[in-house]
Amino acid sequence: MFEYHSDDIRFREVWILLRQTDGVDLDRAQRMLDECRERDGEWRYVQAAVFYYRSWFLECKRQLKKAMKLDPENEIYRSAYNDLIAMADAAKLEGNGLPEEKHWYNGCGEACCDCCSELC
Repeated sequence: MFEYHSDDIRFREVWILLRQTDGVDLDRAQRMLDECRERDGEWRYVQAAVFYYRSWFLECKRQLKKAMKLDPENEIYRSAYNDLIAMADAAKLEGNGLPEEKHWYNGCGEACCDCCSELC
């Protein structure tokens, strides 16, 4: 779903961490992102990838929406967003609800609740 597509050195090491096959250090990847001052579309896309690998799909969706808003012509952001929505739709068709619904993290540490779902 997520692909490394730029030469932006701010994110090179984050992508290396996300591609590791022997265990991804998501906390380290997040710390590297947190150190970035500029939160442009590329940053939002990479942040969405970290959230995706954490299985925090709601937060992933939010970051992808922000990335698309900041760079509406970027097809990679749009494709990742569409893939995420298709994954959710496929899970609904199978009668499973959202994929791993308990992981559609809303920032308060619980599954998406009524008070937070309105923010989507």
